[in-house]
Amino acid sequence: MPGGRKQNAITVSFSKKNSDIYGLLVNKKENEKGFNQNEYICECIRFFEKYKDKLNNNLSEHDIMKLIDIKLEEFKNNLNLSEVQVKEVKNELNNEKLESDIEFINSSWLEDD
Repeated sequence: MPGGRKQNAITVSFSKKNSDIYGLLVNKKENEKGFNQNEYICECIRFFEKYKDKLNNNLSEHDIMKLIDIKLEEFKNNLNLSEVQVKEVKNELNNEKLESDIEFINSSWLEDD
């Protein structure tokens, strides 16, 4: 042992279920110069422990459907508002067009015969 210090050690075996992780570690060790699997595993565990509570806040299917309904209703309301705005602008443009057309009408054309 380097420096005469006793290091803590744990042997980890991988079941078939976790063979993908074993393969990942072997691949990293073969392809990355200076890869330290012990440090890598420790960092992974630290990361998991830090964020595990955030992972446990899973929404139920009911909650997801409720959120979708809320968002669809908001979208529908925005769409309806947009349709009203489009109709108002269209009416304004039509009125402007009519007013500009009136200027070109010869008043003699409007006289009764």
